[in-house]
Parts: sequence; structure tokens; C-alpha cells
Amino acid sequence: AILAAIVMICAYGQSTAQCKYVKKQKDQWTNKTYNLAQMAIGTPLAMRELILYEDNRKYNIGLRITFNTDFAEVPFKKGDKVSIKLENNEIIEVTASKDLIPVVFRVVDVPLRMWYVNQEFTAAEFEKLSLSPITAIRFRLNDTDHDLPGIKGKQTLKIMETAKCMLETYGK
Repeated sequence: AILAAIVMICAYGQSTAQCKYVKKQKDQWTNKTYNLAQMAIGTPLAMRELILYEDNRKYNIGLRITFNTDFAEVPFKKGDKVSIKLENNEIIEVTASKDLIPVVFRVVDVPLRMWYVNQEFTAAEFEKLSLSPITAIRFRLNDTDHDLPGIKGKQTLKIMETAKCMLETYGK
């Protein structure tokens, strides 16, 4: 009886565990809840994030791209990709499903433009982020390829840990 109680407590503790960098979110319109991790990637002041999102065992990978540039309202074009290269030479491609117009805002009187590109992936595809560190990210914007500078090992280890935890915690 004591052993059964310990097993039940352990199982309960595992099912309610939270991932360190994941926050439960609630959509204010639908009241649906989902799990979101916003992970800094590249140079910190560049305000770029890899975003991992889980909703009812559906997984999304996205990238928030921010530029302080004089681009007009240049869209991230439908079909353009964010390519995430892993140390094991696998490439995860996040493809824009439609033209994405940037959100424009100002920081200390400098205009910034932000695009958010994301795509749903299978658990197996999402798992790739947990198996190998990110070594490079490239995206196409304004008909030019851009490499994301300053990717740090510590950032990629957090991403790997978070992807693994999300699959183990929410994928059951």
C-alpha cells in the first residue's frame, strides 16, 4: 500500500511538472490555454527570439525577427523560410504561410520593425531541437538572405532543454 501511494505521488508530480522556461498562457478571446517559451537567440539587444509553442500536443516553432532599418512595410513573403541549422547538420525550415507585414514601433526614437514567422511541426520534427544545438539561423527578407549573428551555446542549450521538457511534459 505504501509503495502504491509513492508511485501515485510520483506520477502526479510528473504530470503537473512545469518546464523551467515555459509559461502557461491564456487566449483572452477563446480562453484556451497553451504553453509558450520565448527564448532569446543571437545578440541580446537585437530582440530576436526563438518561440516554442505547444497547444494540445501540437507544436510550433517560430522566430521573432526585429530590425532597426529603413525598410518600408516590407512583408516577410509567403513561402520564404527561416532555416535553423543544427550541429548534426539537420535543418529545420519554418515557412511563412502568408505575407507577414511587420509591426512597427519605436525605441528611443529609432523605428523598429518586427516580424513573427511560425509553423506547426510534428512531435518528431519538434524533437530535433532537443537533440542537437543550433549553430546558425538564416532567413530571407527584402529578397536578401540574413544570417542571425551572435548565437551562443548557452542559448542553444536552454532551447534544447526546453524542447525536450515540452515533449516529455505536454506530449503525453
